[in-house]
Amino acid sequence: MRFCIPRVHDSKEVTIRRFRTTPEKITLPFALDYVASISICEVSGSWTWRFDPNNSRKNFLPESDLYQLVCRIFIFLAEHGLMPHEMAEAMNDKLGSVFPVAVIRDFGHAIKLDKWLELIDEIQPVLDQWA
Repeated sequence: MRFCIPRVHDSKEVTIRRFRTTPEKITLPFALDYVASISICEVSGSWTWRFDPNNSRKNFLPESDLYQLVCRIFIFLAEHGLMPHEMAEAMNDKLGSVFPVAVIRDFGHAIKLDKWLELIDEIQPVLDQWA
């Protein structure tokens, strides 16, 4: 996935209107507007994104850290998300298949933005089982 240098816009409103999730799949416009509004900043009288282009190149959880986890783990994957299903399965395999992996159908990368009630429905049984 490639990210470009953030563009600069003349107004806050225009910048918010141009905000998109990656991949572009969202069903709650008010959530999209909210995230857009807290994802921008004013720079020299113009507006741009609070975005670190290096995020796409970071390894957020190095493999060595997987072996140090002392809590229960459950991975929820978005069907149309950025994390490849193979990556979650590989993580699970490296840990000896000790945690479940669930794919939440028809979700984009930003699960909390487009299907948060369905996410709660998926999380609750796991928490009940762990209680």
